[in-house]
Amino acid sequence: MEIIDENKGAVLFVSITGDLNAHTSPDFEKYLLGVIESGQTRIVVDGTNLKYISSAGLRVVLAACKMLGLKKGKLSFCCMQDQVRDVFEVAGFGGVVSIFPSRETAEKFSRK
Repeated sequence: MEIIDENKGAVLFVSITGDLNAHTSPDFEKYLLGVIESGQTRIVVDGTNLKYISSAGLRVVLAACKMLGLKKGKLSFCCMQDQVRDVFEVAGFGGVVSIFPSRETAEKFSRK
């Protein structure tokens, strides 16, 4: 898994390449919680190159959402591949995070 971030003012875009599974999720969790602790409260995960997410990856998403909720922040996803979006929907995460079709839409929503 590779993590690349791009700060667009108040919104941090995080692109993940590869799989988010039991092996890679601890690194992603450490990264996400670190940026949240440093004060970042508007995060959009770009799922263009995210091929797979497991329950371990979903747990990281949930932990980040809870931490951001305490800081009145938002975690959103955009550009998700169908198989990853399906996992989110089956797991009931549609009500936990917002999912947008494009970076532009996610950025507009995240700035509110």
